Amino acid sequence: MTIKALLKRWLHRPAQVGDSTVAFANDRDVGGCLVLEREGVADGTTARTEASAEAQPAKPRAGKHAEAVIRAESEVLNSAVTAPYERRLVQLDTGDVVNTVIFGERDGHKPALVLAHGWGAGLGFYCHNLDALARNYRVFCFDWVGCGGSSRPRFNRHMSAEESERFFLDRFDEWTRRVGLDKERFILAGHSLGGYLAAVYALRNPHRLQGLALISPFGLPDPRAARNASENVNRWRTWQAQRARDAANASPAGCPEGEAPASPPDLEGPTESLDGRIPLRYRVARRVFRAAWNLNLTPQRFLRFASTFSDAWSRDLVQKYVDMRFAAAFRDPQQKQAIAHYLHAISVAPGSGEFAVKTLMLPGAWARLPLMHRLPALPPDLPVVYIYGDSDWMNPQHARELMQLSAGRGHHDMHLAVVPDSGHYLFLENPAIFNAVFLQSCQEHILKRDAARHEAVVGNAHTDDSSSVS
Repeated sequence: MTIKALLKRWLHRPAQVGDSTVAFANDRDVGGCLVLEREGVADGTTARTEASAEAQPAKPRAGKHAEAVIRAESEVLNSAVTAPYERRLVQLDTGDVVNTVIFGERDGHKPALVLAHGWGAGLGFYCHNLDALARNYRVFCFDWVGCGGSSRPRFNRHMSAEESERFFLDRFDEWTRRVGLDKERFILAGHSLGGYLAAVYALRNPHRLQGLALISPFGLPDPRAARNASENVNRWRTWQAQRARDAANASPAGCPEGEAPASPPDLEGPTESLDGRIPLRYRVARRVFRAAWNLNLTPQRFLRFASTFSDAWSRDLVQKYVDMRFAAAFRDPQQKQAIAHYLHAISVAPGSGEFAVKTLMLPGAWARLPLMHRLPALPPDLPVVYIYGDSDWMNPQHARELMQLSAGRGHHDMHLAVVPDSGHYLFLENPAIFNAVFLQSCQEHILKRDAARHEAVVGNAHTDDSSSVS
């Protein structure tokens, strides 16, 4: 078989979906879920639940990839998190399994917070934030179906954007009910693509939410309105600045002063009008990138292909990426190695949710169904918090424009916060400040507002009762 035929066969093969059960010696069934392990922290060790001697009924089943992802994820969490947590595999009616980690489920006096990860990532990327959040919330972390340690069902790459949204959100909605969140309203927080999906979920089910926190969300700007020369030059400069900042963090020598803007605005993706202002090599790279985008050639597909020849080579590629991209986020070599193993396990698992990059996005990370003219339809009593990094390639100016549009339609309960010294992964790059900003924003703009509204409703009910009695 020729190399060309081999490549064609690999590119067009269907996504493999394993069906073997993830086997842990200490697993047990709890309320329709499979509790894999209960991790505790007081003495710095992991306390695991003893296995039942009785044969278990049909257990939730996850793909063959899940064991490697979950073990790598546990390595990340155990290296950075001290709060006790419980891991579950939550089975859905579709047969899919959602990898879930829950903090403080029995602390009923605390509000519920759901954390949604972004594209190509997993719940373990919140490792630097979970201790702080768990002190104030019951925290429910999960991997989107098709991502992380959850099931990887076949993803139809020809779906429309609406169908792709339903692929994720129908399963997410069922998951919330399976973990008991149908009995209360909760705060939903999502990063990047997870923020986009969280926003669409809020549009579909606003009554389920106490508030919405969008962390550097994808999909706000309307490409028809924002795709102009100045906007794209700004985003191009931001991309260059991010590269310079990563290089400075990775290298003791740092980056020469003035090599890139310290805190430039956003880069939305260059257009043809920029051809005279962008070096030839970048113009060629842009055309190659667009062609790869249209073919759905994701970085994960490249890594899976590389791992078929050499697993060590693919691991080395991921380690070098982590060393550069997350140099400031993981100073501890052990943590940095753990996140590299985790990202590698996620990336080489069978392709599924990653293919939403084409069905939900246009080349350059533009949303096919932008949120700019959708989110103003949210109910005025649903508070929304936007949080960005000050060097974020997702431009906070788009959130400001959206807030103005929403205010014009009567929704004044939207708020914006910016975390200094951070980019797109602000919760990893400056976790202490992010945690403080996130907690304060949710407390001031979501929880207090919700409590005030509740008191007003109760007060009105008492007034009505008094009137009826008199």
